[in-house]
Amino acid sequence: MELKQKGKRKMAKQTSQSWKSRGHYLRDGTEWKGNQHAMSNGKIHTGKTHTKTSKPLFHFRDLSKTAQAKVLKEHGTSKKSKKS
Repeated sequence: MELKQKGKRKMAKQTSQSWKSRGHYLRDGTEWKGNQHAMSNGKIHTGKTHTKTSKPLFHFRDLSKTAQAKVLKEHGTSKKSKKS
């Protein structure tokens, strides 16, 4: 992110769209690796452009506990700590 001076206040100028970052999932916890687009309301959906088959995408923190558990299981990690 690049900072731009405006008056006495510094304002951040976005150099890339943060919604294109890694870690987007379907509601059930399936990781989405395909094209995605941002809606005018800021929500992220599947597909390069919006169609009637576009589905909403979520960040890990916004998934249900069940979907988060699915993601952690698929990546071979667990939030539970192992006792020695």
